[in-house]
Amino acid sequence: MRGHSILIALWAIVVSLILDGTQLCLGCFLEEKLALLDFKASLNETENAHLFLPSWTGKGGDGANTDCCSWERVKCSNITGRIVELQLSYLPKNAHEDWYLNISTFISVKGLRALDLSGNFFQSEVTGCRNWAKLQNLESLYLDWNNFNNSIIPCITAITKLKRLSLVGLLLEGLFPLEEFYRLEKLELLDLSLTQLSGSLSFAGMCCWGLITQTPTLPNTNVGTNNPHRGKIVQRKIRRKSTIKILRNYCIGKELVFWAGICSLTNLRELKLSRNNINGSIPMCFSNLTSLRLLDLSFNNLSGNIPSAVIAPLIHLEYLSLSGNPFGGTFSFSSLANHSKLQVFELVTQSSDLHVDTEDLALPPPFQLKVLYLSGCNLNNQTRKIPSFLLYQKEIQLLDLSSNKLVGQIPTWLLQNNTNLENLELMNNYFRGPLLLDDSPGSYLIRLDISNNEVSGKVPHHMGLFFPNLRHLNLSRNFLEGNIPQSLGNVTELRSMDLSHNRLSGEVPDQIATGCFMLTSLVLSYNNLDGNFPSRFMNATALDVLYLDNNNFTGSISDALFPNGLISYLDISNNGFRGRIPSWIGNFSSLDSLDMSANLLEGSLPDAVCNLEMLRFLDLSKNQLIGPLPACSQLTFLKFIHLHHNMISGSISNMLSGSFNLMTLDLRYNELSGECVNFSRARRSGIHNKKQSRTLYREYIKFHVWT
Repeated sequence: MRGHSILIALWAIVVSLILDGTQLCLGCFLEEKLALLDFKASLNETENAHLFLPSWTGKGGDGANTDCCSWERVKCSNITGRIVELQLSYLPKNAHEDWYLNISTFISVKGLRALDLSGNFFQSEVTGCRNWAKLQNLESLYLDWNNFNNSIIPCITAITKLKRLSLVGLLLEGLFPLEEFYRLEKLELLDLSLTQLSGSLSFAGMCCWGLITQTPTLPNTNVGTNNPHRGKIVQRKIRRKSTIKILRNYCIGKELVFWAGICSLTNLRELKLSRNNINGSIPMCFSNLTSLRLLDLSFNNLSGNIPSAVIAPLIHLEYLSLSGNPFGGTFSFSSLANHSKLQVFELVTQSSDLHVDTEDLALPPPFQLKVLYLSGCNLNNQTRKIPSFLLYQKEIQLLDLSSNKLVGQIPTWLLQNNTNLENLELMNNYFRGPLLLDDSPGSYLIRLDISNNEVSGKVPHHMGLFFPNLRHLNLSRNFLEGNIPQSLGNVTELRSMDLSHNRLSGEVPDQIATGCFMLTSLVLSYNNLDGNFPSRFMNATALDVLYLDNNNFTGSISDALFPNGLISYLDISNNGFRGRIPSWIGNFSSLDSLDMSANLLEGSLPDAVCNLEMLRFLDLSKNQLIGPLPACSQLTFLKFIHLHHNMISGSISNMLSGSFNLMTLDLRYNELSGECVNFSRARRSGIHNKKQSRTLYREYIKFHVWT
C-alpha cells in the first residue's frame, strides 16, 4: 500500500511538469534550450564559430547533443531538470568583433540562480533592460571585466532577489549610486573593486538594505600583497565553514564613514576592508566583533596605536592583517595570548614610529602560525633578538622578519622546526657569524633572502642539496668568502641568484651554467671572482639580467658572452675581458642596458650595434676601441652614452643621428670630430658624467632586475 502511494506521488510530479506548459527535450526543457541558442546567436561570432560553444547545437539527427543539460558551461538541477547555473565567463572571442548583451534571452530559463558573464568585454549599450526584472530566481550575477557603465545600474537593481553581485573592473564613475541599490534588500555580497566610483560611501546606509547576511560559503578572496602564497593557507580552511557572514567593500574614493555601522555587526565572521582610503585610528568598538575569523585592514591610511583592547577580545581570529598602514606606538604580542586559532599575522608597516614587542607573550604560545610577516616594525627594540615564541612554531610556511635591526646568528633552526617552510626573508638586519646548515633540511624552501647582513664564512658546500626547490636566492651584501659551491647547480628551479657585494673568489662553476637553465637573473657583482666566465650559460635561454661587474674575470669576450636574444641588462664592466665585440651582439634585440667599460676590448664597434633598437644605456668607456663609429639611425631610445678613454675616430654624428633623447654624452679622450646636434637636451639636464648618469639609470632599472 505504501509503495502504491509513492508511485502515485511520482506520477503526480510528472503530470505537474507536463501541465506547467513546458516540454522536456531529451533531458532539458525545450524553451531553455532555445534560449541558450538565441544567446549564442546574438553574439554573432563568425570567425571562430566552430570553436565557440561547440556543444551548443540545435539540430538533431546529425550527431548533435540535444540535451542542453550536458552542454559545456551549463548546470541543471538533478531534481527539476531545469538550468540553474550558467558559467559563461571569458568566452573565446574574436578581438575585432563587438559583443552586446541582451539578457532577455535568459528570461525563459526560469530556474536560473547563478549567471557569470565576466571577462567578455560586452559593450556599454545594453538591450532589454526592462526585462531584467523577469529573472525572478536569479541570486548570483557576475559581470566583472566588461565595458558596462553607469547605465547598467538600473537594469541590475531590477533583479530584486539578488544576493551576490560582482561588478569588478566596470567603467562606473562618479558617486556611489546608493539610492539605486535600496531595492536589493537581499544582497549579501557586493564587489565594486577596481571601478571608478568616487565620493563617500555610507556604511550605515548599506546595513539598511541587508548587505550583511548569511551566505552558504566564503567567496574567493585574494588576501595578501606581493607574495603569491600569502593568504592561501588559511583560506582553504576558512572556506569550508558554513553560514559565514561577510562584508566585502573595495571602493575607490574619499574617506569612508561607517565605523558605527560595522561595530553593530556582532555576528560578523569576515571583515575585509583592504586597499581603501580609510584613515584615522582603529575604532575601539571593533572589540565587539568577537565572532570574527578574518580581519583585514591592510593598505589603508590607519594611524595611531594598534589598541590591545581591540585585538585581545577577538580570540577566534584565524587571519589578521594590519600591513601597509602608518601605525605608531607599541604593539605587544601579549594581545594574542588567547588566540589559539590564529594562523596568519601580517604587520608590514609604513612607518618608523611603530614598535612591536613579542617577549611579553607567555610561552608556549597558544597558536601555531602558518604565515608571519613582521617587517620594518622595530621588533624587540631593547634586545633586538628574534622572537622567542618562534622556538615553539612547527607549521610556518612564510616568514618575513626583514628590516628590524635584529642581531645574533642566522636562525637556521627555523628550518629544522618548520619542515614546510617555503619563504624565509631575513634581509636588512645585523645577523652575523657563519651560515650553518648541517642539520637543516629545507626541501620545500622556495625563497631565501639574507641579504644586507653581516654573515661571514663560506657558503655551505652542500647548500644546493639542502634546497633543491629554491627559486630565489639572495646572499648579497654580506662578508661571505671562498668559492661558489658547485652544488648550486643542482637547483634546477632557480630563477634568480644574487651573490653580489661579498668576498667570493675562484671561478664560477660550470655546474651552475649547465644545471640552472631556468635562471632569469644572475648577479655576481663586486666580488673577487676570476677565470673565464662559463660559456655554457648559453643554456640559460631565459636569462634577462646578467651582472658580472667589478670582478677579475678574464678571457675572450666572444667566449664569455652568448647570443641570447632575451637578455635586457648586461654589465661586465671592470674586469679583464679582451678581444673584439662580437657582431652577434646585435642579436640582443631586447637589450636595454649594456656596460662593457673598463676592460681590454679592442677593434672597432660593429655595425650590429645599430640593431639594439631598445637600448637606453651604453657604456664602452676605458677600453682600446678604435675606428669610426657605425652609422646608426635606429637608436632612438638612447639616453646615456659613455665612450670616453678610447681611440675612436671619425664623425660623432654618424651614431647619434637618431638619438634625440640624450641625457648624458661623454666622448672625452677620443679622436672624434664633427658636431653633436642632439646634445642640447643632455646639457640642459645638468648630467654630464658617468657617475650621475649611472646612478640615475640604476634607479630607473632597479625594479626590473628583481621581478
